[in-house]
Amino acid sequence: MIPTSESCGRNIADVRDLRVDEAVIPLSNVPPIRRLLASLNSVGLGYIALGRE
Repeated sequence: MIPTSESCGRNIADVRDLRVDEAVIPLSNVPPIRRLLASLNSVGLGYIALGRE
């Protein structure tokens, strides 16, 4: 399932601006994304923005 603005209350621009540690809760309803974010956060990379290139 892909998160929608209705499910997490954010549009794609808002999500891209989130840091990894901020995105864990709003995107927790998507298991693959939740696992990836949890892994990044657990190794200290929670400060990275999702939209970082």
